Amino acid sequence: MRKGQRARRTITLDVVRLDSGQISGLQQNGVWTYLGIPYVKPPTGSLRWKPPEPPKAWSGTRKCTAYGPSCPQPPSSLQVGPMSEDCLYLNVWTPAKSPSEKLPVMVWIHGGSFAFGSASQPDYQGHNLSKLGVVVVTINYRLGPFGFLAHPLFGSNKDDGTLFGAIVHAKGMTVAQYEARIQSAYGTYAPELLRMFPATSDAEVGSAYANLLTQTEFAAFARFVCQSASVKKTKVYLYQFTRVPPTQEGALLGVFHGAEMPYIFGNLSASQGYTQMDMDLSKVIMGYWTRFAASGDPNGGGQPNWPFYGPKDQNLELGKQVKVNSGLFKQACDLADKIYVGGKP
Repeated sequence: MRKGQRARRTITLDVVRLDSGQISGLQQNGVWTYLGIPYVKPPTGSLRWKPPEPPKAWSGTRKCTAYGPSCPQPPSSLQVGPMSEDCLYLNVWTPAKSPSEKLPVMVWIHGGSFAFGSASQPDYQGHNLSKLGVVVVTINYRLGPFGFLAHPLFGSNKDDGTLFGAIVHAKGMTVAQYEARIQSAYGTYAPELLRMFPATSDAEVGSAYANLLTQTEFAAFARFVCQSASVKKTKVYLYQFTRVPPTQEGALLGVFHGAEMPYIFGNLSASQGYTQMDMDLSKVIMGYWTRFAASGDPNGGGQPNWPFYGPKDQNLELGKQVKVNSGLFKQACDLADKIYVGGKP
């Protein structure tokens, strides 16, 4: 170095500088992984019922090679690991070869009715998805009362509230109980729903209730979002996942809510029962998702064309076959529009 010349700081992915300080991660098979990065101050003590604040800066290099704790939640079958109120951490996987490389970013916000779940669940491990050329980010967020409690003592407006749903299982429900529940929940629309989703014996209640929720809650909501976005001339893409996972959960529940998550992240294991068909379907799905992240268009890669949602009410079926269909649960979705939004998107 010549006299008077300032030393240059080498910027690499071994040590990454954030606004709050330096972090280090691990590289494996061409993907850098940074786990447990704090993105706000711990929401504890005086910050428990407050909006998040920027994280406190640290000195030195913070080793980010393990997930942070999951947010407090009731017991469940989910694999969420240790829990703590100090839980607002995020995780990053990137195939970048240098900090200056510009790649599409996919941010995953886990589900769980705002009461369950974690970014550290095994299904959401981002390594395999990141290998396809995208940065994958997964985050924790405060759950249950810690994140969604609205109360005058905490400064909320009396006209505001927090709406979130929970699925009530139909196990052990009789026909009379099923019909009473539908009557209570849907009022004047109950007779039409019961004609559409009848249960003539107690043994049929489970499947009738599951079909009702699948079509009038999940599918109708997805279609409503697509219709609303398309009104603004935004290209959106609707899909239906129909592959029954060859796992214990699949044998018990069929194509259950969230069954496609391991396929999206590419986290399928033969030890769980997944077959080559599932591995191939996962590659197709990851291709659609990452191309959409990169360009806003999921098409390419020699896969069937996925039309954007429009007047033809088209969707892409992802299952044993990958094909275009139209009119996804149309009768039930039309009725749901009447129930929830007066028939107007």
